[in-house]
Amino acid sequence: MPKHAHESVRKHVLEQEKWSAPNAGIRSNHNAHYLYLHKNAAQMTATPVTESLARQTENPEGFVEYFPNSVVQREPIKMPDGYETQLYAWQPTEKPKAVVIGLHGINDYGMAFDLPANVWLAHGVSTISVDQRGYGCTQGRGAWHGQDKMVRDIGHVTDLVHQRHPDVPLFLLGESMGASLAILFAESAAEQRFTGFILSSPPMLGQSTLGALIMNAIAFGAMVAPNLRFGFSLEKSTATDNRRLLKLLNRDPFFNRKTKLGTLRRVGEMLQNATAAAHNLDVPFLVLLGKRDRRIDRRLAQKLFTEKSRRQAGRSSVLVYEDGFHLLFRDHGRALPISDTAAWILETLDKNPERTG
Repeated sequence: MPKHAHESVRKHVLEQEKWSAPNAGIRSNHNAHYLYLHKNAAQMTATPVTESLARQTENPEGFVEYFPNSVVQREPIKMPDGYETQLYAWQPTEKPKAVVIGLHGINDYGMAFDLPANVWLAHGVSTISVDQRGYGCTQGRGAWHGQDKMVRDIGHVTDLVHQRHPDVPLFLLGESMGASLAILFAESAAEQRFTGFILSSPPMLGQSTLGALIMNAIAFGAMVAPNLRFGFSLEKSTATDNRRLLKLLNRDPFFNRKTKLGTLRRVGEMLQNATAAAHNLDVPFLVLLGKRDRRIDRRLAQKLFTEKSRRQAGRSSVLVYEDGFHLLFRDHGRALPISDTAAWILETLDKNPERTG
């Protein structure tokens, strides 16, 4: 991919740091969460997120204004079994070069991709995400609905996106727990519809890691008190260096702040399954890791995916960010992973012209 194209993407990311949003819930530009003003936003049909939040909360005066200028459109959808969830779409006015399907992490929801999605949109890349079962605006929020159902949901969303964009290359993006689900989905035949996978902070569990010891302790606790809920404050979290973001997420009515021990146990089992499945991953992939990430075994993930990328003859890449934390797309240094991801998508399309519409 030409260097100037990569720099063009980076410039769009950096521009959002300079933008001042007088009516936003965030006042500090440097600490801004999801603030990016797309120059062509006025030409798009946008559903203001603030209105959607107001319709879905019993206390419309209490919601947090994260994204006052996002071009996102929201749409309720049903899975084949009747389960209702929310779909989020960032669509260009013209046919996209590619569509990214985003899978959020634990306790998060579909709007987790709002900042990168608005940036990628300026370069012809559309993004679609959903609230996964038990998260965001979904039914049975806070409950664990099972790995198999969540993986099948990815297939249904893929079918839906393919129907709407039948000849546009698809990329599957997973952040944290979402990365694990993407890896598990890769074992299905439907993964052949994707031109590439993007795994941000994929949590890999090794038998000798501290993570495995913690999961054993959680498993024991879940046997004793599976419905015991753990509440937590995000303001002191080490998931990112963006402190303002954490304060806002801590007030967000759609971000889970209590998790059952039984749910943590099932998530841990899913992460172990994904770690085993990662050895068989055979699609072009981009892995993004933060050197300051304390939520995952970064070294294990780096070793595993680096070895796989070496065997894929230049189809895959592993990028480690010196100052990166767990939420790479929302850190202060988010410009690099966002621009690197866009550059990799466009470069992968150049390498696979038969997959472009």
